[in-house]
Amino acid sequence: MLPGLALVALVSVPLTTHAGEWLKRRVPADPLVNRRAGLGGTLLPWAIALFAVTVAVWWSGRRAPFASETARSTGWGGGTAILRVPVRVVAIVLSLVAGVGSVTQVYRIGDSGAQAVWHDSFSAQPVNQG
Repeated sequence: MLPGLALVALVSVPLTTHAGEWLKRRVPADPLVNRRAGLGGTLLPWAIALFAVTVAVWWSGRRAPFASETARSTGWGGGTAILRVPVRVVAIVLSLVAGVGSVTQVYRIGDSGAQAVWHDSFSAQPVNQG
């Protein structure tokens, strides 16, 4: 299920980037809009990494029961236990890096969009005193 959700997120990135490029061509030229468009292109590598990590973790989790059963039946299970901890640590670190990187980029892109929309669109002083 998790790889499926990551796949939906991955497919959504080019769709939303394309929509952003379409919108950019239809609004007046503005440095803030250009900045947002530039940031939009930085999300795809993070989404790919997140998808790859989720697939790897899912796949290794599905393989684990078969691997431990084979190790018990053949008597070769001693060495694999030593490798499990470093592999899990690497998986956790990669998951955190990909997740935090993705969320950070989504935040930066969203914030740049808010700045592009609201820049010079409000008054520093209240305009409605009622």
